Amino acid sequence: MNDLAALYVSIYRDPAHATYGRGLTRCAEFLPRIWSANLEWVLSLGCGHGDELVAISGRVPHCVGVDFALPPCVWYDFPDRSLTRVQGDITEPDLLPGWDAVVSFDVFEHLREADLDPLLRNIASVTPRACLVVANMPDPHRLPDGRAVDLHLIQQPPAWWQERIASATGWRVEVQALGYPQRFGLWCGAWP
Repeated sequence: MNDLAALYVSIYRDPAHATYGRGLTRCAEFLPRIWSANLEWVLSLGCGHGDELVAISGRVPHCVGVDFALPPCVWYDFPDRSLTRVQGDITEPDLLPGWDAVVSFDVFEHLREADLDPLLRNIASVTPRACLVVANMPDPHRLPDGRAVDLHLIQQPPAWWQERIASATGWRVEVQALGYPQRFGLWCGAWP
């Protein structure tokens, strides 16, 4: 297990962080465009509790989430939907071709900058599009062992992300501003 995975395992096991990784509010403003894209298969990187998987699956039949550490949560079976959460290293996913889209909500800023370009190239090799929501602000936390850490390892504005993603993937990147400048969406590749 890499050091980032160990960090998030400890966070998800800590009762003081019981709501950490809840994604529904992070993805709500992006759902209409995702739903209207007529997607069949969506991969969510850094899915946490899986809230966004449940929300996206309202109009996307097959949703798979990968996270360093899967927090315990109530998980429902929907007879008409395929929802799965998998524990794995999102910086080195074993991605197979065929995804209609990759989504990630408030995750990429948690990665080491050295892991970013290889991951972006990997994503672009298996899907024509991605929706990445990024936060540009500190995220300080006290770990169960008493250490204070900032979980946002990359803190950069939208233009930096646009250039980085376009350079690594060749994709066109459109920024979606939100009501507060510390968080924004990046529509990458071929979105209708």
